[in-house]
Amino acid sequence: MGQKTFVKQRHHFVWAHYLRNWSVEKNVYYVSPTGKISKANPNGLAVEQGFYKIHHLNADYVKYLSMWIEKSEPGLKKLHQDFLGDFILRSRVVKAASGLDNLDGLESAVAALEFNSLEDVHSNFESGARKIMDELSSGNWGAVKDDQNMLDLCCYLGHQITRTKSFREQSLRAIRNNMSGKVGQESYLALTEKNWWYVNFLVGLNAGWSFYSRRNQLNKIFLVNNTEIGFVTSDNPAINVHPSIECLAPGEAPVSMDLYFPISPKYALMMNDSNHYHRLAERVTSNDVEFL
Repeated sequence: MGQKTFVKQRHHFVWAHYLRNWSVEKNVYYVSPTGKISKANPNGLAVEQGFYKIHHLNADYVKYLSMWIEKSEPGLKKLHQDFLGDFILRSRVVKAASGLDNLDGLESAVAALEFNSLEDVHSNFESGARKIMDELSSGNWGAVKDDQNMLDLCCYLGHQITRTKSFREQSLRAIRNNMSGKVGQESYLALTEKNWWYVNFLVGLNAGWSFYSRRNQLNKIFLVNNTEIGFVTSDNPAINVHPSIECLAPGEAPVSMDLYFPISPKYALMMNDSNHYHRLAERVTSNDVEFL
């Protein structure tokens, strides 16, 4: 008998290693969807079955995704095309195998292609960021001065913003709310929903590169929390707190970002367009912690 391939069906959209910074005796306390305080192992939080599952990329889907690539930074297009080409090949294998008899081990091998392909890519980005995240978790702010560390961190943060359920729901809702009945809009929405697994990956890569390429222009702040109230995180941990977002209409896209990312109850990182939070580099008050 052939060896059964391990299929990763439970997909994290927040890194479990990151969540462990909030663990108490191997559990994280959290507010459940019903508003109750619960506890769970980090491996069981921010997870959805098949969240990154790929599907067959037919000609219409490839044309649609290629339009996204054309809108990307010129220096990233080749990388996007390489990733897309790899997923196209994998999706063709899945389609071809679906018409075959279930040979020994074939079903699990095909399922692994469907469920593991993008999950493994995200795991690689997380592994690349592990060194810098561990340094920041220990309070070593100087680690961001290393360009490779910063690249790994920015790639991870870009995807952490776009890979969450919240980002998916808000993005699709914005498309729906801005539809005016023009020809092709319904089709565009359907294409976006169907191919969201790839769209969020592409946009995350673009976001990460944007952070990295502007690393010397952004105001990077390392927040040290010495209050009695710890920083908290969520299933949407990297957020925009730029003052201008308070003036946006529902569904309107922000043009500036002050990125806040809690690292642990004691530490947090900001990479900002504005100088609004500059004072937090010197001192963080309990009011600041509650606001963030």
